[in-house]
Amino acid sequence: MGIRRCPTCGRSGMRREKVAVNATVRGRKAQVSNVELEVCPHCGEKLFDLNASRRMEECFLPKRRRRSAAVA
Repeated sequence: MGIRRCPTCGRSGMRREKVAVNATVRGRKAQVSNVELEVCPHCGEKLFDLNASRRMEECFLPKRRRRSAAVA
């Protein structure tokens, strides 16, 4: 079940795509491949679901921080 209208521009036609997400975290570059997200073809808005957010968090956050969060 995808999003029908873009929350930014209000137009319909959001589509599901798989993309590679690049980021720089604390000076280190990282990439996560095949992240599924909703993209607005009109304004380019990208919306990540919970699964995509978790995948990126696992790759981008330092291991030390993830371990301390798991203990809490």
